[in-house]
Amino acid sequence: MEHDDLLWWSARNGDAEAFATLFERHAKAIYNYCFRRIGDWSAAEDLLSVVFLEAWRRRDKELPPGKVLPWLYGIATNVVRNRRRSERRYRMALADTEGGGVLYKAHGWDFRAQVHKFGQEGLGLMTGADKVGFVIPRSLLGPDPEPGFNIVATSLGSHSDTAPDIGTFDVEPGGSTHPPLGPDRRPPKLLAFDSLGTRGKDAKLEYWVLEGRGRTRQVIRIFRGHRLLKTIWTPLADANPFGTAETTWHVPPKLRGRLRFTVRSIDAAGNKSALGQAALVVR
Repeated sequence: MEHDDLLWWSARNGDAEAFATLFERHAKAIYNYCFRRIGDWSAAEDLLSVVFLEAWRRRDKELPPGKVLPWLYGIATNVVRNRRRSERRYRMALADTEGGGVLYKAHGWDFRAQVHKFGQEGLGLMTGADKVGFVIPRSLLGPDPEPGFNIVATSLGSHSDTAPDIGTFDVEPGGSTHPPLGPDRRPPKLLAFDSLGTRGKDAKLEYWVLEGRGRTRQVIRIFRGHRLLKTIWTPLADANPFGTAETTWHVPPKLRGRLRFTVRSIDAAGNKSALGQAALVVR
């Protein structure tokens, strides 16, 4: 049996099979470590994938002798801590919406809540089973709200593993003189992330898309070396900038090693993003 240090040295030099051997050797220990700290077997499986994905991304790191497994435990500790922080933020957001809705205004790449107490500007009140009414001051709608403005609406469920529903729509006041929208020439923004897969099973290819008018489709191509193995087109749909997207690909049972995949996002107007590229390691 090869020593961990030798396998890590090989992985640092691009040997995907050596990294896959490390995964098979230590996956159970890392899974048990995550499970003991969060008590959810399904979430522990997700965190296991995140730990080894992070290890693969940081495979250029030089480790002291005998420190491969302790280093993996260190990554797992950080991954569990980040998950707990995300859950706390989720609970805070859910608490904000009790009894009504909360208005958030775009703030750079993030959003800032405009209300925390009853009676303040921007408060959302429930007006029906599926309706929320907002009292919004003009100052929050930008320099010229008369022609209209954009709204992004999300709904939070009661379970932290449930992604929010998201949609975008325009608001145009009655009688407004809305100028016609010019042609949309802004390409979507896209990032692709290194992913892991298992031969004979579905692999999840992860990426992130930001599109100003909300709807994109993606073309994903999977390669081994320069040989194209698969092309996947996703349907035109709302792009969710609040989380990563994923497309599944069934890995052939005899395929293993280091592959790569590319992603390009195309919006409804035909604008194309720059090509994103990431590794896909199949064990």
